[in-house]
Formats: sequence, C-alpha cells, structure tokens
Amino acid sequence: MKKYRSYRGIFYFSIIMFSLIDLAKPQVVLAENYNEIVGEAPVGLDISSYFDVGNFKLAQNEKATDYPFQTNSSSIFTSKTDQQHSGRVLNLAKSGESVYSAADSTNSTKLPEVGAAWSKIDDDSANFIDINKKQTVSVWMYFGSGEGQIADNGEGTSLVLQNDPRGSGAMGAGYQGMGALGYDNARYKENRLLFLGSPFGSWTADSGSSPLINSESEIAKTAVANSIALDFNSQINSLISENTYLPPFGTGWTAIKKGTASESRYKEFTLNSFGTTNPNVAVPDNYPEKNAIFSQSGLGSFPLRLGNSGGMYGVISLTYPGEEYTYKNISLANIALADSSYGSNNIWYYLNSNDNGYATSTFQVGAVNASLINATYKGNELYWHHLTFTWIPAKNGNPAEIHYDYNDKFPDGSKNLGQSRDYTEVTQNIPVDPSVFNNPDRGRVYWGLTGANNGTSQNYSKIAVFESILALTTAHVKTTLTDKTSGKVITDESNANNASQKTPDSKANLVNYNDELALDYNLAWDYEESKKDWLKIAADINLPTDIKYTSATITYHNDAGSSEAVTIANGTDLSAKKLRYEIASLGSTNDSNGYTSADIVVNGRADNETDHVITEDSQPAVFKGTDAIESTSTSIFKIDVKPQYLQLTVSKNLNFQSINYLTTQTYLKRVTPFTLNVTELKEAWTLKASTTGLFNGSQSFEGNLIYKKDDQSKPIYLNSEPQEIATGEATNQNSTTNISKDWDDFDGLLLHPNNKKISPAGNYTGSLTWEVDDSVK
Repeated sequence: MKKYRSYRGIFYFSIIMFSLIDLAKPQVVLAENYNEIVGEAPVGLDISSYFDVGNFKLAQNEKATDYPFQTNSSSIFTSKTDQQHSGRVLNLAKSGESVYSAADSTNSTKLPEVGAAWSKIDDDSANFIDINKKQTVSVWMYFGSGEGQIADNGEGTSLVLQNDPRGSGAMGAGYQGMGALGYDNARYKENRLLFLGSPFGSWTADSGSSPLINSESEIAKTAVANSIALDFNSQINSLISENTYLPPFGTGWTAIKKGTASESRYKEFTLNSFGTTNPNVAVPDNYPEKNAIFSQSGLGSFPLRLGNSGGMYGVISLTYPGEEYTYKNISLANIALADSSYGSNNIWYYLNSNDNGYATSTFQVGAVNASLINATYKGNELYWHHLTFTWIPAKNGNPAEIHYDYNDKFPDGSKNLGQSRDYTEVTQNIPVDPSVFNNPDRGRVYWGLTGANNGTSQNYSKIAVFESILALTTAHVKTTLTDKTSGKVITDESNANNASQKTPDSKANLVNYNDELALDYNLAWDYEESKKDWLKIAADINLPTDIKYTSATITYHNDAGSSEAVTIANGTDLSAKKLRYEIASLGSTNDSNGYTSADIVVNGRADNETDHVITEDSQPAVFKGTDAIESTSTSIFKIDVKPQYLQLTVSKNLNFQSINYLTTQTYLKRVTPFTLNVTELKEAWTLKASTTGLFNGSQSFEGNLIYKKDDQSKPIYLNSEPQEIATGEATNQNSTTNISKDWDDFDGLLLHPNNKKISPAGNYTGSLTWEVDDSVK
C-alpha cells in the first residue's frame, strides 16, 4: 500500500516491473530415446479393445514369392513409464528392428518394419466410420527428430479408410508404400551362358525390352484395396530430389530360369520414386472428383498432380492406394537423375541408359510441405504432433470431403497460435469420392493407421496415441473471453481476422486494466457422432496469470434448458491461477434428459501493475474423460497499462465560529468555505484525517475536532491516529468525488466543545493532516 500525505496538492505515482524473456536454446535429440518419447506422450485412450493388429493376408491372386512385406510389425502396448494406463500406445514400425523377407527366407537380407492397425467394426466394438455421417477422430503421432541423415525419418504414416476384403489382414507395401500404397516391385535382371569362357560364364545385364517394374494395375493390387489414405510422408521419395535416398534392394538374388546352356536371375527392389514430379503428365480423366479438386482454392498451387515438391521435413497428401489411376509409370530416359556420381556399375546407370527403364510415381491431392519432425516448444524438445481428422459426407449435391487439421495444438492442450516456428499448422478440406469403398455394408468402413520405416541404420519409430475414437465419445470444447466492462468478445477468430486486415486494429484483443472479465470453457457432447456418454470428466485448467479472480461457476445444459449456475471456486481457491474440478457426466445415450453440455465460467478483473501493455499467453485446459480427451486454450490477449493516479484537493485554512467560554452548543459550525476533493483514475482509495489538537500558546482547547458523514451518523473523533473519512471505488475514467459539496451546519468537519470545562479566551489554532492511499479496507 502506498500513502500520500498533504494539506493540499496533486499526487502522481508509477510502478515499474521488469519482465524476463526466456532465451533458452532448443534442445537437440541426435538419436531416438524410445522410452523417453513414449513416456512423454500425451495421455491417450485404451485402444486394445477397439483396434486389431491382424495377420497379413495376401491380396487376391497374389503370390507369396512375389511379395516381401508379409509381416505386420504393429503392436499395442503399455508404456514402461505409464504402467497404470494399459493399451494406450500404438507402435506401427519400431526403430532399428527388421524382419526377414517372407518371399525369400533363405537369404540374409532384412526388410525394415511395416505395420497396420485397423478398427474393429463389429456391433460390439462399433469402431467404424459411417460414410453417411459426419465423423471425427483425433490422434497424436510421432515421426522422428529430423536430425542426422535426411532419410532417417523415413518413411511415414497414413491414416486410412478402407473396405478391403481382407479386413484387419489388409496391408500395403513397406518403404515408400507406408503400409497403405502398393509395391513397385522393380527388378534388375541378369543372364549368363554356361560352360563358355570361364567355368560358368559371367553375369551380364539383360538387354531385353520387358518392363523393369510392375504395371500400374499390378502395383495397385498390392495396396490396401477400396481405400482412401491421408499420407504423412516423412521422407523424400523422388528420383530428382537432391536429397534422394538410394533405391532399397529388397530380397537379394533370386533364380528365375535355369537351363543347360544359360540361366537368369533378378534382384528385387523399390525405386523409391512415388514422389517424383513430372509436369508434362496429365491427370487421368477418371480421377475421383477431379473438377472439384481443381476448383478447391484451399489446396494451393498444385491441388492435384503427379508427385510432390518434397520439402525436407515431410509432405502431407491424399491418395487412393488401391486404384490403378493413382500410379503412373514414367520413362527414366526423360528424367535427369539427381546424382550422376552413382557410376556405371550402379542400377541407376543401367536403368537410365536403356529405353525400357521406368519408374513409378503417384498422383497426389493437396500435397503440402509439413513439419513431420520434432519441434521445440517453451525451450523443450517436442516429439508429438496432433491430428484432427473429420469425414464429411456428401450433401446437397456437394461431394464428400475429408477435413484435417495437423499440428492444431500442443501436447499440453494449448491451441497452436504460432508459438513454435517449427510446429507449423496445416489444414485442408479435400473433396473425395466414397464410391471407391465399393458399397460397404451399412456404410461402415474400417479406419486405422499404417506406417513404415526404411533401410537406414538409424531410422525412427512410427508411433501413435489416440485422443478420441469413433467407438466411444465425440466431444468438443472451446474457450471464449468476454470483457464484460466493454462488451468485447475475444476469440482466436477475432485475433485472426484482426491480423488479416490491411490496417489491423491494435485494440482488437486489448482489455483495460480493472475491466471485468469472464472466461467461458464450453464442453459439448456430440449426440450425432457419440456412441457412449462422456464420463468422469476431470477438468485441469491453467488460467491466465494477470487476472485477479473472484469466482468460478458451472452451468449444465440439456434439451429442456439449463440449471442455475453453481459456484465451484472463490477468489482464494483461484489464487494459484489453476482450477481442478470433476464435471458431471455429459451425454444422453442412457438418459434422454441427461446433460449434454456445460459451461465453466471463471470471473475476475484485468490486472496490470507494470508501466507497459502486457500480453497474456495462451493457457491450456484439458478435460480427461474415460471415453474422450479434449483440450482447449485461452486466446492471446493484451492488458492495457494502469495510468492510475490520485489527486487530493483541500483548502488551506478553515475557521470555526467564535463562542463564549460558557457555551452550551453541542457542535461549533464552520464559518469559512472548505474544499475537499479526491480525483482518481483506475484507483480505489481511502481518505483519512488526523490532528494533534487546537492550542492557544500552551493552552489546549477543551474539546475535539470531529467529522460527521451526515447529520444522522455518529461523530468520528479525530486524534493523532489517522481516522477513515471516506472511500471510493476505481473507475476507468477520471472521476472526482467532492466530499465537502453537501456539508451543512450539522455535518462535515465540526468542533465539539467540552461544556463541562472552560477554555480560556483567545485564538486557538492547529494542523489537520489529510492522507489518501490506493486501497480500500
């Protein structure tokens, strides 16, 4: 508390606070620390009862000897650092682990991992996407650090919707196939003549004209059939990229013909070329929703084309893995390979020097560069990336769509508002054709994740943790900040709209000091998408720091209306700037009158004791229920400075009426005008007065100086201890309180003589000290 003493005058003051900026340097992880990564995963749902890690099944007419990727490496397990939460981690392809090729178990070549996990769509589990309804899922994904060789993060993960006849046994190729797309099955063929020259002759490259890779239709047959895939390709798969990765050789040499005079052999591999671009190749006319895709402005400069531009840290795009039109064989003779140093003894040289050399690329929708690597957030390594995926059915003549929002929030629940430059948010709406699912039973299709690694020595795992799944609950949460003093509503949308204006309004997200604020955390259970109620919802809310909180209430709502607000915390409870509370269940699957939404409203006043405008960072709020985990965060806003001051204006002199020494009056009146004003700006105040008495030389006056607020109030006797005279509340505009304005002969400052004692004749004088301070008791 600061005090100001004066007989009269104007007083100013200011408060200076120094703020510290965190200049911590980002941490770097040079190799995968698997236990640490999994241990720091956001809390997820137990998916062990709702997903299958099925045994791989060959596609129709597919031969085991022609296909090396026949082992599903996925597993659902419990983190070693999170033993109480079982079945919450899905590992699609673990770092450094490989399996022997099923096509040739006798050779020593190992293949990197590839895996798939599919939802259980039976009536008991009910974890299906109904393509006739809007459906939303969310998942956290890990790809790798982005450190080391450019290929170490390879290959990637796909979120796939499918109606493959193999069901949970469906899986596509490894490497660039990411467990969803097909296998290009390229072959390098050699021949030799027997008993000529040396004892067994010498192997020479085949000069025949037969294709070196499968046809587009053959590749499509090895993919997940009847499917749509949102691909998160964490490795560049392009023949013309400067950072291209050498074609992985798969199964060693395999004999294909033996005779008395000659024999042949081949080596099977993938050209790793699905991202190779060629602007001269036209998109097939039968590509699904081709016209709608090209008219979709949100898909950038290349909404649909062969290959992708291939950013160093990953690409997100959409493909139809099981369809022939997804793949295109392009002549290597027309491609300038990235690295001529491979030499004449390399497979690249052979393929490029023969007109029969081909490579396969893929048509991709909405290919966009993305950060599929670790990031830094608040000075710490950030491993996990959030994805919200929504299926939107066809309606009113519009095609079906998928909507995705990647990196939409951080693991602590904060919305991504640009707090980390290497954690860029990517969001798109992509038109799709549901006929690709080939008439699924009751519109139900499998959904799940696939993933794969490459053959590098230090590749990174592909891991996922689910936040909401279709078998359980779909819920939505959002936060709104309302300045009740000005009527302004601050949201992320208002911030974004302001930023996009040619002349942004600097006050769009600004609140004044001491403005009354209300933070509304709205939770809504989605009755259209949810199959279960949202139970045991634990609210874990971090509040903005520069608000003086007064209370928190909760109001539940159902279709019949809402209950009255119930106070759940007071200002003291909220002094730590946190709120923990268990919310009643939301949903109406078992009770048609059950609550379906709730609003937690936290009230307070904006506080800024600095000499500059301060910015309030986004603060997360997480709501963990048994069947869904949702989070939100407050919008970034600013609090204006507090240009507060107190001004005290008081008359220098005051005279009271003269009396006879035997007066019988109770109070002596003032005989001169007196001014007593307090002017404030954003300051609550208390006015006090004190005196040491009235004297004529050494003779004191027999009586007291008193103050009466009005003629009905009890007198306040003034002495050497300051006595409270008046108080005032803070306002946002200059406000002057004229305390002496309405004084009359019976109130205000008066003299109260002691009629039982005599004061000798003479002039009595004294001093009166006024004190105003910036607080109210």
